[in-house]
Amino acid sequence: MRRKLKLRIDIAAGNASNLLSNDSDKASISEELKTATAHAVRNRIDDRFVITQADGIIVTEIGFVTMALLAEQAIYRNDLLIIPGVDEKNQFGYLVLRNEYLPYHSLAEDIDGAADETYSAHQKAANLLNYYGNTRSLKQAALGAPWYQLSKMEDTVHAGMCRWGTMSFLQRSKLCFIAHHVGLPRILVRLTGGYGNRITAATIRRLQQKRNERTAAVSQIEAPKKKHA
Repeated sequence: MRRKLKLRIDIAAGNASNLLSNDSDKASISEELKTATAHAVRNRIDDRFVITQADGIIVTEIGFVTMALLAEQAIYRNDLLIIPGVDEKNQFGYLVLRNEYLPYHSLAEDIDGAADETYSAHQKAANLLNYYGNTRSLKQAALGAPWYQLSKMEDTVHAGMCRWGTMSFLQRSKLCFIAHHVGLPRILVRLTGGYGNRITAATIRRLQQKRNERTAAVSQIEAPKKKHA
C-alpha cells in the first residue's frame, strides 16, 4: 500500500512540476508574493494531510485524492481558499478550503466553478446534518443500518461528497462497476471511514423519503374510496 502511495505521490508531483515549467504567467507573480501565498496555504492544511512539499508544490492525501498543489497560485474567493493542483492521473482541479468545513476537491474548469461546486456540496452536507439534528444522531443512524443496505451514486452527491474523491476511492478499490450498476452495500461503504457514515445517512434519508411518498400516494388513492363508502 505504501509503495502505491509513493508512486501516486511521485507521479502527481511530476505532473505538477510540468505544469509549473509550462506556466507562461509565472513571471508576472513576484517571488515574495508566491512565497507568502505558499506559506499561507501550508498553514491552512492539517499536518496529517501533507505528504511532502518542495519548490512551491505541496503533495496532499485527502479524501482518497493524492493531489500535488500549486500552492503559490492559490487565491481567496470570499471565505474560500482555492488551490489549483493535479493528481497522479494528470487530472487538474482545485482543493478548496473553508473554515469549519472539510476540504473539498473540485474538477471544475475554473475557479468560479470550483467555488460554486463547493458551496453547493457544503449546503447538501448541512441539509443532511439538519435532517438528523446533530452529528451524533447522524452517526448512530448510519451505524445502525443493515450491512446489505445499498447506497447509490446519488447518495454520495446528496451527502456533499466530491466526485473526484468518490471516483478515486472506487477506482482504487475496483468497485466502479458495482457502484454504478448495483450500488455499494453498507459493509463496503464503511471502508471510506467517516465519509461512509454520511453516505449511509444520505441513503437512509432517501429510502425514508421514498417510503413517505408511497404512503402519501396510497392515502390519496384510498381517500375517495373512504368518502364514498
